[in-house]
Amino acid sequence: MSLLAATDWPKAARTLSKEISLDQLHPQCTDFLLNKTNEPWGITCSGGSDSLFLLLLIYGHFFSKNKNIYVFHYNHKLRGKESDEEEKFVSACCKELNISLICGIGDPLIKDKSEGSLRKKRHLFFNEALEKIGGKILLLGHQINDVAEMMLMRIARGSGTGGICAPRAIHFFKGGKTHVRPLLHVGKNFLLEKLEEAGIPYCRDSSNEGDYYFRNRIRRNVIPEWEAACIGDIWKGVARSRELLEEDGLAIEKWLEDILDSHQIPKAATLNMTFLHGKPKALYRRILHKWLQYNDVSNHFSSSSFDILLNKVIHGEDFQINAGNIQKIIFKEKILVLESIKKCSMPIHPLAENSTDISPGTILALSNCKFLEVKEIILDEQLKKGIISGKMDPNSVAYLRYDKTMNFSVRLWRAGDRYQPLGLSGTRKLQDLFIDRKIPRQMRGVLPVIYEKDYGIAWCPGLPIAEAFRVDLSSVCALQLTYT
Repeated sequence: MSLLAATDWPKAARTLSKEISLDQLHPQCTDFLLNKTNEPWGITCSGGSDSLFLLLLIYGHFFSKNKNIYVFHYNHKLRGKESDEEEKFVSACCKELNISLICGIGDPLIKDKSEGSLRKKRHLFFNEALEKIGGKILLLGHQINDVAEMMLMRIARGSGTGGICAPRAIHFFKGGKTHVRPLLHVGKNFLLEKLEEAGIPYCRDSSNEGDYYFRNRIRRNVIPEWEAACIGDIWKGVARSRELLEEDGLAIEKWLEDILDSHQIPKAATLNMTFLHGKPKALYRRILHKWLQYNDVSNHFSSSSFDILLNKVIHGEDFQINAGNIQKIIFKEKILVLESIKKCSMPIHPLAENSTDISPGTILALSNCKFLEVKEIILDEQLKKGIISGKMDPNSVAYLRYDKTMNFSVRLWRAGDRYQPLGLSGTRKLQDLFIDRKIPRQMRGVLPVIYEKDYGIAWCPGLPIAEAFRVDLSSVCALQLTYT
C-alpha cells in the first residue's frame, strides 16, 4: 500500500485496539500508564511498523483518558527523500489523530553514522522534547525481537546482567524520567500480521536491508537460524530470561543499597573500600563503577582495563593509574583516592586508524592518558653512543635517523602491520612482536604507531625502532620521540 494513500487513522486505531486488548500488552506498563493519565506522555514514532503499532494502540486505549499525548519524530536526514517521506507520513497520521507532533532534524553530513552515535542523537532530541512538553514519560515501540537482538549483541560485547536484560519494560532514570515499553511481550510477526490484516500502511527503512550495522546482521543472519534450530517458542524463552536477569540485577542493586545505607559513595575523591571485605565480586564491580561515574572518570576505562582495576581493588593491591590527562587514581591501604596531576591545556587527541601528521615541536595529549612529544635534536658523541649501545628505554623514548625531507604521522595499530625491527634481517608483524614482548592485549589497541610516508613504520612504544631509522656514528641529528 502506498504511504501517500489516504488512511482513516482513527479507524485504524480503533480496529487495532479491538484486536489487541490491554491485557496483551506488558502488564507493568499498562498498570503504570493507567496511574499516570494526568501527566503528559511522549511517544517516539519513526513511521515504522513497531512505533506506528504502539502509537495506534495508545491512541485507541488511552487517548480518551489522557489528551496530553505528544508524538516525537526524529529525521536523521541520512536517506534523502525516504527520510523526508517518513516525516510527512508521521505528520499526516498525527494530524488525523489530532495528536501534537514534535520533529527533530539531524545533520545529513554527519561523519559518525554508527548505531550508537545515531541513537544518542535521537535520545538527546527525545529528552529535549520531553522538557518542552513538561513531561517525564517516554513510550517506545520495542518488542520481543528487539530484546533477542539486544541480548545477542550485548553478550558478544561482554555485558553483564544490566546490559543483557535491556531493554526493560519500565526503566526509571534519575530525575524522574521514565521509559515505558508496552510492546515488550509482543512478537514482530504478530505485530506485522495485525497491521496487514487491518490494511494499515507503515514505513520501511531501507537501511535495515543491508549488513552494515551489527544489529542488521544479527536480525537478518542470526535470529532466523536460531529460531529454526530451536524446538518450541524461543520468544517466550527470551522474554522469561530477560525478566529473570532483570530480577537478579535488581536484587543485587537492592543488596548494594542496604550495604551502602551507612557507607554512601561520595561524589568526591575518596572512598574507603574496607566495608566490602568478604562480599561477592558483583558488589565490588558495582561500587567501583558507581564511584568512577560519580567522579566523571569512568569514560577513561575500557571493559578490560576496568577489570584490571577491579581485581587489584578486590585483592587489596596498591596501585596508581592515570584517569585522563589531569587526574590519577591511587589505591593504598584499601582506600581509593582521585588526585590531580600535571595540568595540560591541550585538548585530548583521540587516535584513530586515520593518521595524524607530526613534526618537531608536536605534543599530543592522547586519549589513553599519555603524551607523545616530538623533538629534533643535535646528537653529541655521548648521546650517540648511548643510543647505539641500546641504553634507551623502548617503552618511553626513541631516537630516529632524521632529515627534513621525512614526513611522519601517528595512528593506531592496524591488522597486518609489519616492519623490520632494528637488528633483524627480515620483517615481522607488530602483533607477533607484541606477543613476544608480553605487551597486554588491552594496551595494543591504544599504542601510537609512528609512520613515515616513504619508509613505513618507524616505531611503536615497547618495540624496537625500525632498521631504516637506525642512528649510527655518522648521524648528525635525530628525531626524539617521548611517550609518557
